Amino acid sequence: MRDGHVVGVRNVAEIVRDELIGMMVGRELLAVDISRDVNVGKEALRVQNLATRDGKVVDVSFTLHEGEILGFYGLVGAGRSETAAAIFGAERPSSGKMWFYGRERTFKSPREAIGNRLGLLPEDRKQQGLVLLMTIRENTTMSALRRFVTALFIRRAAERVATRDLIASLSIRTYGMEQEVMTLSGGNQQKVVLAKVLCAQSKVLIFDEPTRGVDVGAKAEIYTLMADLVRKHNCAVLMISSDLPEILGVADRIVVMREGRVNGEFARAEANEQNVIRAALGADA
Repeated sequence: MRDGHVVGVRNVAEIVRDELIGMMVGRELLAVDISRDVNVGKEALRVQNLATRDGKVVDVSFTLHEGEILGFYGLVGAGRSETAAAIFGAERPSSGKMWFYGRERTFKSPREAIGNRLGLLPEDRKQQGLVLLMTIRENTTMSALRRFVTALFIRRAAERVATRDLIASLSIRTYGMEQEVMTLSGGNQQKVVLAKVLCAQSKVLIFDEPTRGVDVGAKAEIYTLMADLVRKHNCAVLMISSDLPEILGVADRIVVMREGRVNGEFARAEANEQNVIRAALGADA
């Protein structure tokens, strides 16, 4: 099956691996391309032999630099989101090491990660990224209230200025910053999650399925925003996606995971749908 349709039926004795891969990716791929000049800067994040207690992450190693978008691809159950959670402090690793801007670190909580300018846009924005009954302003500044607190009071004027600037820079379509987030479209909700991360002044950003559940127009805007973050603001972006055209069109490098392990890494120039899927299925699949 592909895209909700049966595209072919074969007997097990007749099917060959290349034909199966062709059936999986044989559709005309969505044109996604944010080609740009890549100026890779200093190493922002290094992960070595990361594993988690639940066994969903077994052995993950990679590097991420300023000025680049690193794509993470894999089939369901590959351990991509679990890797992000362990890096962000939402899950405690059982083994492995991590260096954040050259300093060995293991974040014990998301609060600690955010305080060190590591941001995560979670896969499920409604359950993990937003408080839907709160306003755009409240959601935007909740991870960065320390910026707006003087003694025991929140400087509301400064909070409103910061929110207004992010609404403008991210082109969030709203009638005002006091609009409840639950009334926004999926694409604009996703932009509010990004606004929250940017308000906390994150330098390393993990996007977990950044365009899931948003329309085509919002997807294009999110791709452009990601490119601007690495090109204009020298951020480092790790993008997790199950959308193969998205990974191929957006990422500068692609790490492919399978069963909790890194099973391949490709530069943008050498990555194509066939070799990425091969790595996702396993060399011996």
